[in-house]
Amino acid sequence: MFDWDDHTWSPDGSLHHTYTDVDGSTVDVDINVTGDVQRFPSNYPRRKGVNTADPRLGSFPNFIDKTESVHFTYTFSQPVIIQNLTVYDIEGNGSYADAVYVTGLNESDQVIDPDNVSFGSNIVQINGYAYPQS
Repeated sequence: MFDWDDHTWSPDGSLHHTYTDVDGSTVDVDINVTGDVQRFPSNYPRRKGVNTADPRLGSFPNFIDKTESVHFTYTFSQPVIIQNLTVYDIEGNGSYADAVYVTGLNESDQVIDPDNVSFGSNIVQINGYAYPQS
């Protein structure tokens, strides 16, 4: 299990990290950050929540319009099942266009969408699917 309690993001502001043999699993995780990264505050992305019960990777981009975006791409060295993926601070008001797209590839390299999604009150849809699903 990848847990931010056990991993660093150094130096702050870096746009790429590789974590090898995560928790002795033989799985490597490669994280790349692309897009309008110039909109990050100085020294972001960086690990937030140090010494708390809820550490995470923070980015806080300050976009100037709805055409801008950043992308966090996680590439695993072998197939994995992801549970408990949490995305924080998604603005749901009319002045923002924050969105989250989560996809994966199955054994045949076909794109699959997530299921069994849970989220905070400001997220109303993921990948075009309204949540909660009935």
